Amino acid sequence: MDTQKLIPLFQGSAVEADQLHEYLAQNNVASLIRNHMQETLSAAWMVADADHAAEVFVSGDEFIKAEGLLKNMFHDSLSSDIIIEEETDDPV
Repeated sequence: MDTQKLIPLFQGSAVEADQLHEYLAQNNVASLIRNHMQETLSAAWMVADADHAAEVFVSGDEFIKAEGLLKNMFHDSLSSDIIIEEETDDPV
């Protein structure tokens, strides 16, 4: 991966960034995680927002493929969380 042309693909929790990094690797897309939470802990201070504690970067050459994989990853996880409510004739 050419580190001179890295493009940010995702910002979120460290757990989500790790999951995305693994998913990209499974699909032959190299990525780099920058874990702001870990960096701040090492510096003896704490980042305020854990939901945006990590970023995933990919090379410019693989950005389009990585962006599609990112959409697929979150689409698949969202579709499994959807609960379908049955319609009733009773007014609430």
